[in-house]
Amino acid sequence: MRLSDARGFTLLEVLVAASLLIVVFFGLTEVFTRARRQIGFEEDRRRATAVLQDRIETLRDRVAYERLPALGGRDTTYVRGGRRFRVSHAVAVDSPEPQTTTVTLDVSWSTPVGAREIERSLSATTLFGRGVPWE
Repeated sequence: MRLSDARGFTLLEVLVAASLLIVVFFGLTEVFTRARRQIGFEEDRRRATAVLQDRIETLRDRVAYERLPALGGRDTTYVRGGRRFRVSHAVAVDSPEPQTTTVTLDVSWSTPVGAREIERSLSATTLFGRGVPWE
């Protein structure tokens, strides 16, 4: 049997194929890593939204209209899913109209990205009106 009649792949072809497989593998790994990071970020946003909603419902249910201005500048901390969320309050009395108070809530949290922490935030504004007595 002559050497030129041998069947199979050459060493160069095997190396090129292996290199291509490695490039594809690392590309897929990067895609999955980024997708996982995005899923984590969206999960934190969902939790922050739940914290905002919970805080607004608490204010509506348990805080008298007259006590709303005292909330301005105060912070509240919630823990959801092992992550700490800080809620700060900004209160504007008689805004946008008399007998109405505007409350803006900002939720902030830290997200680990690589070796550092990135501060994220989400905010919502709601209006509280003084109840009008029935005549």
